[in-house]
Amino acid sequence: MKKSKTGSSARFPFWNDQIRRFESDYAKLPKVVRDEMNSAMELMERITEKSTEVTMICRGFVKMKNPLYQEVVHDSVFHGICFAWAGRCLAYARPSSLEYVQGLQARADLHYHVGNWDECMLDAREALDQMKRYKLTDWLGTAKRLGELLAKAEAKAIEHRPEPHPSMNNYEPLDVESQKPPNDGCLFDGVEPAYNEEWGRHLVAKRDIKVGEMIFVEDMDCCILAEEKIHTNCSHCAAQAWCGVACDQCVYALYCSVECKDAAWSDYHEIECQIFEEVNRRKDRMECQAALRLLIKFIKMEGLEKVIRTTNNYDRNAELHRKYFLDKKSGFVSTYIWYYSLLDRAGNDEDAEMLREARIVDEHADAEESSDNYDEADEAVLSVVLGSLKPDDVNEGSYDDCMCTVRKIFKRLQRIFRVNSHWFGLLPPRNSPIPYAAEVKCFAFSYYSSLINHDCFNNSALAIGKGGKLMAYAVAPIKKNEQVTISYSHMLYFNLDATTRRLNLAQERKFICYCRGCVNEWVPRPPWTPTKTLKSNIFQTALLDHVSSNKNWYLTKQQIISNKIIVEFVNKQIYESSPASAFCDTGYYRRFINLAYHMMYGVEWKVPEQCHFN
Repeated sequence: MKKSKTGSSARFPFWNDQIRRFESDYAKLPKVVRDEMNSAMELMERITEKSTEVTMICRGFVKMKNPLYQEVVHDSVFHGICFAWAGRCLAYARPSSLEYVQGLQARADLHYHVGNWDECMLDAREALDQMKRYKLTDWLGTAKRLGELLAKAEAKAIEHRPEPHPSMNNYEPLDVESQKPPNDGCLFDGVEPAYNEEWGRHLVAKRDIKVGEMIFVEDMDCCILAEEKIHTNCSHCAAQAWCGVACDQCVYALYCSVECKDAAWSDYHEIECQIFEEVNRRKDRMECQAALRLLIKFIKMEGLEKVIRTTNNYDRNAELHRKYFLDKKSGFVSTYIWYYSLLDRAGNDEDAEMLREARIVDEHADAEESSDNYDEADEAVLSVVLGSLKPDDVNEGSYDDCMCTVRKIFKRLQRIFRVNSHWFGLLPPRNSPIPYAAEVKCFAFSYYSSLINHDCFNNSALAIGKGGKLMAYAVAPIKKNEQVTISYSHMLYFNLDATTRRLNLAQERKFICYCRGCVNEWVPRPPWTPTKTLKSNIFQTALLDHVSSNKNWYLTKQQIISNKIIVEFVNKQIYESSPASAFCDTGYYRRFINLAYHMMYGVEWKVPEQCHFN
């Protein structure tokens, strides 16, 4: 249960965004296609600014009539690859230009090809609007072709669509905003923050919490996309950006909407945009980018002088603050300090010493604690941040002091993101409960999600919701005064023995797991036969009844209730005598609950396989 937050780590196996291209999705493409795409990607690595040449090459990979695609199987994976090239095309296109319009046209054609009529109309209308708004010269008849495409998409959009299956009860995805608690704005009434020296800051149940109950709905403070998702997902909220807009200045940011683009620019991207190229080349890109975004947001929110003063005051009394819970009476009313203090807990020093004895290096913690924390790569990006946000009256001597403190804050924020962020991926498509390739692949971070401590046998789960929200909900019964927990480890590690689980967490997250399962060395066993049978029935009902009737996969309301009842029942019957067995036996049902909540509140992912060549 304990998440002894002591720092960052060497890169996770599933953190590694420096993956080889074409290892998975691209592997099924013919070699000639892979070679051409690889050459284009190598060109993009050399050209890191808006480029007509790159835009034209990328646009060629979006067009379905490309001669290279004659022997390609048109499935959801291939269509997803083409949408990624559409994103790159727009990212490299010069704003307010005919090449940007042609990029929108190519993506609109692709949307029509796969049957996304609404998205096709959005891109076609935006392209026509830009031609009119910027008075672009049309030598190639682009406006005429866009008009014809728009007319075809409008005709398709009004065609009759099959009604939902009666058992769906008009089941529609819900707005996550409607699930926000009325009072606090984040936490629901069943939980509250707590603190003690052993566990640090954490969330605890104020009453018994049932399976499926919401714990919090919170705005993401930061989300960082894996490298291969930069041109397919929103840089600000991680949603699908296949109808989005690109940054006008850099080639690394794509957004799902103008609203997200404006919010990102206001919060951090105005400065980030200037150094994105440098950050994107770093081996520690994810934690560096996250720390920069958080640093910029905090300085914009509270001012550089206040952030530095608060940091120095806090560090002078670090031992005292490790033993007492920060509240409004403590004198620290800064929002920033709540984040800065996330890793502090009594007992950190002992755990850190154990990690050192095991020769597990925490490079960010060592750099943060060093009096000489100068790093040339950090200096290159932090000087831009400080130059943009420092007051005009800061002299040279004060600037050096400011930079020293900013470097320390930057290292601390890197550690905080590495320890407290959560991995999201393996999202289900609309026609199957099986997760597939079009996953979000990002790490997301927020304050209340950071308060949830780790347990290998967790009782809650997280999901990314629409509008840049992070949601937490119970996947097991949580008793009054019990901690809310989540697993910070990769799912593949669950079936390993306790020693291996603890070692993986120490290497990846730089904390030592003291959950009951690791302390008592629980080893999960195969589920009961009866629950296997129940699982099979629920699975087949969802898969056969719904997919065959309305081409969409959803659990009905009754099926969701049934899953919750099974989890409650199994935990009630065997949790006290065998918690590991209860966790293992309810695994199928918790998974279905996760998928159902994603369907109701999660971001949209659709990569159709159907093709419309006319």
